[in-house]
Amino acid sequence: MEDIDFGDIGLKIGDEIVFKENKQVLVVGSGRGIPGNGGSLVHYPCCPGNLFTLRLMTKSLLGQKYAQEIDIWQLWEYQDKTLRDRYITHYK
Repeated sequence: MEDIDFGDIGLKIGDEIVFKENKQVLVVGSGRGIPGNGGSLVHYPCCPGNLFTLRLMTKSLLGQKYAQEIDIWQLWEYQDKTLRDRYITHYK
């Protein structure tokens, strides 16, 4: 499964995404919401200076349940739609 750039799905710095399993909120820390300008950096709402990759944060939240082949984009939501679904809808 290919990785998604936040810009590919219209997310920009300041947008909040939610981890489905425990409702942890993270803030998008990279991108302008346009394809090719997104990345996948996030931060906790309280700490905008500490950026992490979405994969690292997912791994941290899942702990031992994490596996490299997991589609992390299915585990996060923006406005009640998974990031994977937003990608599929955007590129239909």
